[in-house]
Amino acid sequence: MGASLSYLRNNNLLLQLVFIALGFTTMIGQIVLLRELIIFFTGNELVIGIILAVWLLWTAFGSGVLGRWITHRSAPLIILILTQLALSVIIPLTFILIKQSKMLFSMTAGEVFTPILIFVIPTVSLSFIGSITGFLYPVCCKILAQTIEKKSTAAGKIYLFEAIGSGVAGFVASIFLFRYLENFQVAIILSGVHLTIAVLLGFYYSKRAWQSIAIVSIIILLLIVLFFPSLYLSLEQRSWRPIQLLETKSTLYGVLAVTRLADTINFYENGVFMYSYPDLMASEESVHFVLLQHPEPKTVLLIGGNGAGNIPQILMHPSVSRIDFVLLDPVANKLAGKHIPEFDAIMKDHRVHFYFMDGRLFLHQSPRRYDAIIIDLPAPQTTLINRFFTREFYQKASAKMNSDGVIGFNISSSDHYIGDEEAELLSCLYHTLQSVFPDLILIPGYTIHFIACKTSGILTHDHDILAELIENRTLATQFIRDYYLKFRLTDEKKAYLNSRIRSESSTLLNRDFRPVGYFNNIYLWLSTFNPKLISAIHHVKQLLSQLGAFLLLLFIIFTVMLTFYLRKKQKLNQFNLTLSIFLIGSTSISLEVLIIHVFQAIYGYAYFQISLILSSFMFGLALGSWFSLRKKLIVNQTIHRYFGFQLLLFLYPLLTLITAYALAKFVLPGFVIQTVVFLLISGLGFICGHQFPIANDLLYQKSRGIERVGGALYAWDLVGALVGVLFISTVLIPFLGVVWTCLLYSLLNLIPIGIYLFIRHSAT
Repeated sequence: MGASLSYLRNNNLLLQLVFIALGFTTMIGQIVLLRELIIFFTGNELVIGIILAVWLLWTAFGSGVLGRWITHRSAPLIILILTQLALSVIIPLTFILIKQSKMLFSMTAGEVFTPILIFVIPTVSLSFIGSITGFLYPVCCKILAQTIEKKSTAAGKIYLFEAIGSGVAGFVASIFLFRYLENFQVAIILSGVHLTIAVLLGFYYSKRAWQSIAIVSIIILLLIVLFFPSLYLSLEQRSWRPIQLLETKSTLYGVLAVTRLADTINFYENGVFMYSYPDLMASEESVHFVLLQHPEPKTVLLIGGNGAGNIPQILMHPSVSRIDFVLLDPVANKLAGKHIPEFDAIMKDHRVHFYFMDGRLFLHQSPRRYDAIIIDLPAPQTTLINRFFTREFYQKASAKMNSDGVIGFNISSSDHYIGDEEAELLSCLYHTLQSVFPDLILIPGYTIHFIACKTSGILTHDHDILAELIENRTLATQFIRDYYLKFRLTDEKKAYLNSRIRSESSTLLNRDFRPVGYFNNIYLWLSTFNPKLISAIHHVKQLLSQLGAFLLLLFIIFTVMLTFYLRKKQKLNQFNLTLSIFLIGSTSISLEVLIIHVFQAIYGYAYFQISLILSSFMFGLALGSWFSLRKKLIVNQTIHRYFGFQLLLFLYPLLTLITAYALAKFVLPGFVIQTVVFLLISGLGFICGHQFPIANDLLYQKSRGIERVGGALYAWDLVGALVGVLFISTVLIPFLGVVWTCLLYSLLNLIPIGIYLFIRHSAT
C-alpha cells in the first residue's frame, strides 16, 4: 500500500485523470438513468424533479453518512478499487430492476403510476448506485490528501476534477453517445470504464493483487456483454405486454417506441403517447374543425402530431396549396415512414414541406404568413409543451397569420362532466388565448377544440353552417358529417362548457415566464389519485399567494437563528459557511433550470444547446475552483473574499432576471442569445466553483480529516440542490413566476451575508 501511494504521489497526473474519469462516468450515469426512468414514468418536470431529488438524496447519504466511515480506514485505494468493481455490476443491475419494476407492481403499458410508486421505485432502484457515487467523493479526498502536502486543498481539487469530467460528459453525451447508442449500450460502456479504472489502480496497488483484479474484471465484463443486452431487451418487450413492441430508437431528444395493438400502430416519445394510426376520427376533428372556420385556406402550418393522419385531411380542402409540417425529431418521421406505408406518398407530395426543428423557433424564423395554424400536441403536461399554450406564443403566431387567419388546438376532456381542477386548466388556456385573439369559440366533446381568429365575426359553431361548408368543399369525411355535428354541437353542451370555463374570470394567464398552465395540468393529474393531496396543494397555493407573509417568515427564521447562536461565535461561523454551501447548491441548480427555461422560451427547444449550457456551467465551476485553489490562503482575507463572492451570488438572480427580460424584449440573432446564455451560466458556475474549496479550507481541522469535512460539505451542497430541483420547476417558476423566483433566491443569499456582518460587528 505504501509503495502504491508513493508512486501515485510522484505521478499525480494519473490520479487526476482517474478523478476526472469518475466525474465523467458519474454525469453520464446520472443522465442515462434519468432517461430510463423518465421513459418508465412518462415523466414531466414533477417526475424529473422527484427522480433527481432521490438521486441527490442518496448521493448526499453516501458522501455525508457513509463518508464518515472512511476517516478511520488506512487503505482508501483498495476501497476505491472495490467500489469500481461494484459499480460495474450495479449499473446494469439497476437497469434490470427498473425494467422489472413494472411487472413487480403488475403495471400494464400505458397505465398511470401513482405518486407513491413514483417515489418508491426510484428510491429503491437508485439507492445503491447513488450511495456509492456519493461515497466516492470522501474516498477520493482521502487518497488525494495522502499524496499532497497541503491536505486542506484535497476536497477542492476533487471538486475541480469532478467538474472537468462532468463538463466533458455533457459534450460527449450530446455529440456522440445519445446520437448513436441506446441506453443499455451506454450502460455497458460505463461498466467497462469502471472496470478499466479498477484494473489501472490495481496495478499500482499491488502487482500480485492486480492479476486477480484483472481476471475478475474480465469475467464481469464478459458476463455483462453476453447476457445484459438480451435480458434488457427481453424485459423491455415484456414490459409492453399485451401490446406488441415493434421498435425502439434512442435519439437526441429521448426514446421513441412503436407498438402494435390489433391493426393500430401507436407511437410514443419518452413513454408519452403521441398518436395512433389509423385514427380517422381524431385526424378529422383536429383538421376540419379548424379549416372549416376559414373561407379559403391556402397556407397551413401543422405543428407536431400525426402527420400521416392529419396531412391527407388538410389536402382534402381544394384551396390548400402549401402545408408546412414542423416536427422536432426527424427520427420520429422516419419511423412513421417505416411503419405506415401510406406515409411515403404523403412525403412526396409537392405541397407538403417538412421541417425538423422546434415549432416556436420555426415560427420565429419563418418568413411566411398562414391562413391556419394547427397545434396538434398533448395538453401542457411539461414545461416544454406548455410553451405552445402561452400568451407569448399566441402573439408570435398572430404575427405570422393573415388578417382572417385561424388557429386551433384540442385538449382531452369529458363530454358530460368537467371537474373543478379540469375547469381551472381549461379556463387558463381559454383566457390566455382570448387575451390575444378577439374571436374565440369552443367545440365541446371528449376532446375540447379551442379555435381563435384574428378578425371578429368569422368563426362559427353552428352545426348547419359547418355541414353546408363540408358539402360545398366536397370533403369526403367519414365522421365529421351533419348528424355527428348535430350531436356534438347541441346548445346544452355548448352552454355547459361555456359556463364551466368562462366563469373562472380570475384565472391567471399562462405565460412563458409564469407557466401556470403546466402547474394546472399537474394539479389535474394529481386530482385523480387522492382528494387529500388536492387539499394540501390548495393550501400550498394559498401560502404562495401570500408572498409577503412567506418572505416575512424567512426573516423571522433568520432572526431566530441569530439569537440561538449569539453566544456561540465559533459554531455560528461553521453554521454560516455550511448554510452558504447549502444555498449555493440550491441556487445554482435552480438558476440552471430557470436559465434553461428562459432559453427555451426565447430561442426554442434545442437539445444541443441545452447540453452545452450544462457543460458551460460545469466548466465555469471548474474554472472557479481552479481560481480559488491557486490563491494563497490568508484566513481573514479569504473570509472577506468568500463573502464578497456570496454578495455576487445575491446579485446573480437579479442579473439573470434583467438578462431574461432583455433577451425577450429585443429581437437578436440566435448566436447572440446563445452566447449570452452560455456566459451567464458559466459565470454562475464560476461563483459556485470558487466557494467550495475555500469553505473546505476554512472548516478543515486535522482531527476530523479533510475527507470528513469535504464529504459533509459536499453532502450539504447536494441537499441544497435536492431542495432546489424539487421545487423550482414544480412550484416556484409555474406559480411564482420568474420574477418572484429570482427575488426569492436573492433574498435567501442575503442571509449568510447578514450573519457574516453580525459576526464582524460582534467582534469589534
